[in-house]
Amino acid sequence: MSDFPNLKKPYDLIASLGGIGLIPFAPGTFGSIFASIIFVILSHFVDMLIFTACMVLIAIWVCEQASKNLAQKDHKSIVIDELAGMWVALIPVLYFASNRSLFGLVFFI
Repeated sequence: MSDFPNLKKPYDLIASLGGIGLIPFAPGTFGSIFASIIFVILSHFVDMLIFTACMVLIAIWVCEQASKNLAQKDHKSIVIDELAGMWVALIPVLYFASNRSLFGLVFFI
């Protein structure tokens, strides 16, 4: 097993969301909180549907690269999957929060 996470390695840095995964108590929870805050901020400037799809693909690739030499494949410091999952879960919020909320609600139900 390597010295994971080594924040000098780009894959480890990205997989731990810049070190958020190193928080000793509930790193996944802090990763999810960070993801929701970033989602709200970015949603005002970019199309989050396309951005989320790209982030899911990037997260899969980064997790694969970061956990390549690990004995424990789902290491607790890898929290980029929480970011991708939170963004997928928050996509409907964009449609319910818009002016078409009734239209979206009817088609959601």
